[in-house]
Amino acid sequence: MDGKMIYLKDNIASSFIEALPGWTLADCFSAEFLADCLPWREGVTQGMIYDPETDTFSEPPPATEPEPPVNPFEETREAMEILTGGKDDELD
Repeated sequence: MDGKMIYLKDNIASSFIEALPGWTLADCFSAEFLADCLPWREGVTQGMIYDPETDTFSEPPPATEPEPPVNPFEETREAMEILTGGKDDELD
């Protein structure tokens, strides 16, 4: 087992490893660690998702924007407007 390898963590390309010059990967890494690796492939970048059923890598889905935090004061204002029938003079 020589050359560059892709270390997978939870089927995600986590990092790329190489043996030190003059050494093999088996000399540098445990068999248990290497069992979680695949031979390096052109075009694979860190963070790509590995599908063992098709033996392919794909880009991760785009990140979703988190919901903006709720402003508790605005919720209180809206609740008071409902309770007072929209008269919020006392809230300002």
